Amino acid sequence: MMTTEHILIAYGHQLGYYNGAKYQILKNWAKYYSAPDSGICVVTDTPKLFDGYPVRVLQLTDDQVKHWSLDGRAHFGIKLKSLEWAAITSKANKIILLDTDMCWIHNPRRCVKLINEKTFVLYRNEGHVIGSPNRSTQRFEEGLMNKTFLFDETCYKLSRDSQMFGSAIIGFAAQNHRFLNNAFELFKVLTPEVKAHTVEQFALSEILRLNNLKVYAARRFVTSWSSIGRKNYATPILQDFFNQHATDSFEQQQRLVKYVDIRRPFSELIKQKYLRWKNKRSRF
Repeated sequence: MMTTEHILIAYGHQLGYYNGAKYQILKNWAKYYSAPDSGICVVTDTPKLFDGYPVRVLQLTDDQVKHWSLDGRAHFGIKLKSLEWAAITSKANKIILLDTDMCWIHNPRRCVKLINEKTFVLYRNEGHVIGSPNRSTQRFEEGLMNKTFLFDETCYKLSRDSQMFGSAIIGFAAQNHRFLNNAFELFKVLTPEVKAHTVEQFALSEILRLNNLKVYAARRFVTSWSSIGRKNYATPILQDFFNQHATDSFEQQQRLVKYVDIRRPFSELIKQKYLRWKNKRSRF
């Protein structure tokens, strides 16, 4: 019986997101994803890229992408609604999403055990919004402070208790999928007010706060290549792997992926820093 379903969301014009999802599945398959009580669901606009993979696929339509991204103005709304859709249609009682530029380095079962009807698991606590030293988070205070918004037949206001949680991991009891829709509705209200790309994760953070749900941070359980430098290094390596082994079976790819190393060496880090410094100087 499946008790946990792992969710990945991959859509759009950048092939790196799809390759990242496939790499995560391959890397985590033997240790974590192949457990008899676990399943995998991929929400994607291109199901054929996951042919042969042991996953449940939900195909995004153009209308869903348009509506959930607020007509293309805020694509992270797709994350909230796709995750809600996956939870509604899942046979598992616990749902856990991991972004496609991450892999588990510790057993996700330890995260899943923290999940119940009163708790969520998110990536990390990025601190209180009001008075934040983070420039991106400051934009929420600038855009929302001393304003009132009609939301869900009540009024929403930024609070001294408002915090920002990263959403690279989202784990919750499947019965709580309604909170994803609540977050999407708040996301629609707040998006025009805040000049930041993290409104989706803030909206979810606020919904959990307003409903008195406890949040556990799970950053230590994963590794990522989400930074620009790491992604620029990892993306062509993954592209080469999946180009070379496009016709191989899932089992063959799973055996071969152990030879793929996307860790950025120190020499590459220094090279990237030098190029950024050189490009910056050339502007003056």
